[in-house]
Amino acid sequence: MVYDKVYFLENNYGIKKFLSLYNPNESNLVIISKEAISLNNVLTALLPNQEIIRIPRIPTNYIPPEQQFEKQIEEIVQFSNQYKNYLNFIEPPSEIIFFTFHNIFHFYVLLSELMKRLQVTFYNIIVGNDNDAFQPFDIKSIPLSYQQHFMKLKELIGFELIPFKGYNFNTLALKIFEKAKEVHDVKWREIANKFSIEKYNINKDAALIIDSPIFDGAPAGVDPEKTQNNLIPFFKKQFQKGKSFHLKPHYDERCNSISLQGTEFENKIKVLPKYLPVELIMDQYDEVYSISGFSTAIYDQFSCRIFSLSMLIDFRTYEEKQHFWNIFNIKFKKNYSLVQLDDDTIEIKRIDDSTPDKNLYQTNKIPQKEQDIVFIQSGSSLLAIIFKEKHRSNNALSENTKDELCKQIKSNCPDAIFINDTSNITHDFIIRIRKHTQLLVGQIDDLLYGNDFYRNFDIIFSSIPQLVLKLRQSGIASYYHPCAFDHRKTKQKRQEKKYAIALSGNISLLNDIEQNKINTYCHQTFSKCIVLDSKRLNNNSPLQKYVGHKFEENDTISVFSQTKIVFHMNNPKESYLNNSRLFDITGCGALLITEYNDELSQIFDINNEIVVYRSFEEGVELVRYYLKYPDDAQVIATAGQKRTLTDHTVDMRIQELAKILDKHI
Repeated sequence: MVYDKVYFLENNYGIKKFLSLYNPNESNLVIISKEAISLNNVLTALLPNQEIIRIPRIPTNYIPPEQQFEKQIEEIVQFSNQYKNYLNFIEPPSEIIFFTFHNIFHFYVLLSELMKRLQVTFYNIIVGNDNDAFQPFDIKSIPLSYQQHFMKLKELIGFELIPFKGYNFNTLALKIFEKAKEVHDVKWREIANKFSIEKYNINKDAALIIDSPIFDGAPAGVDPEKTQNNLIPFFKKQFQKGKSFHLKPHYDERCNSISLQGTEFENKIKVLPKYLPVELIMDQYDEVYSISGFSTAIYDQFSCRIFSLSMLIDFRTYEEKQHFWNIFNIKFKKNYSLVQLDDDTIEIKRIDDSTPDKNLYQTNKIPQKEQDIVFIQSGSSLLAIIFKEKHRSNNALSENTKDELCKQIKSNCPDAIFINDTSNITHDFIIRIRKHTQLLVGQIDDLLYGNDFYRNFDIIFSSIPQLVLKLRQSGIASYYHPCAFDHRKTKQKRQEKKYAIALSGNISLLNDIEQNKINTYCHQTFSKCIVLDSKRLNNNSPLQKYVGHKFEENDTISVFSQTKIVFHMNNPKESYLNNSRLFDITGCGALLITEYNDELSQIFDINNEIVVYRSFEEGVELVRYYLKYPDDAQVIATAGQKRTLTDHTVDMRIQELAKILDKHI
């Protein structure tokens, strides 16, 4: 018998692609698995006159343990003897449309025979929208016994099979999958118009629930009783508002329960046919609620508003909860905006050209305006950066700031949260934001707390190599992350250089003789001199007269921008570079004269971008020289500023940090 098209379809994963290709005006034959009850029900409802053949699956249709190899071989031989010629009635020029999928050995056996005389077109539907989760890997990387088994399967089935890395190791697909075509999907509403879809007499107060099989073990690790207890108050509140609900059960034939079974609401909701693709009816509703939020419904554009109740799902362990939210973020972060409306509901919005906040997710630089938190897109990952709060009287975040940060984090659900100053973070704040991200990352410059506090973070960054080593020895993931220039603190307009020289750094560590030398030199040479870090000076220090007024930490940037030369003194006890002043000074366009350090040559071109001294006396002479020859000072200062703004800004450090975080997300 001749057909226009003969479709091989394994399960509901490929239903949209099948319906996109299917032409009801052609002569078609559809071949499905006998066990695919839900798929059979869908096809029967949508295509009542369609001829369908149901083929039984080979029982061991996956990669079995080594001790079951022989059993699988016997099953394939038995199936082949019984069904190999089962489809011989299909004659040329019938075209075979084969939707590739993993672990469908029964179809592979039939296809091997049909390919000898019929044209076959392969279309890729490997796990629907989860292609990124299944990647082929080198067969040589698995044990020899498995390689030998795959060779036997190739001889029996007639195709080379390749293993895939997926949710588990037990996944095999045709090698030819790599050459399969992609189906150009049509919109679900076009499919609904193409076929006869039942209308459900929906009133304006009705909403649709896309159920998750919480009593059948999905999502993985779910605690069904606790989750149901969380759902009850939500639905009670909705019913009190006068809403009614239709519930679409999960289509999987193994799932025979609903999330509201046994509750007072079980008989108050209308349960729709489980086999029907929910996407075909979504446009009949104004509001759609998905209990897990994983439905492929949101991968298309609908006129309804779509909400997730994932916040109400409870898990048996913290690890299972983290796994769930990791997948949730991966599925939605790239093309969707997640807006938490309250403690129960997240609205899922597609990011398109009309979305006002689109640029927020596309920028990979921090805003010019100083903020407490910014969101930066790195590839497909969203990074939230919490900056040190401005103008606070103590070291702790204010409650208002905490509440605002939590609100923004919940709304955006970033893949990673980077806190650039953990000294102002409390344990209660960590608990509040932890559940809304995959990675919690902190920056430290001192071990202010014990290891138990830092174990709340997935990764700790530090600009002090010794701290990185100490944390790693304690089993805490840690990376070296040098300081940088925060360009947001500078004024856009170039400022007048009203100070000839500023003294910066560990001035208080200078002995009395050295401070007196500076005093004498300042008195003899400088008419305009300013001393920073004055709060570290002894009240009797001769340098107090040059302080002028008490400078706060945020004032230093302004001072550097108005200074020609900055004489900077490092802590002599430190053999490493851990001082953002080096970048603040050069970034503001001042000439940096600083103590020599072996690491300086890694970040600046010495004598061309900065000037170094090896003794206090040499430093004083260098200051004297560059005050005498200001043009030479300006050349070096300009080069140093260019280097900092090119290589050592917060933007650059964030990009470096994002590359590290991408490996952990």
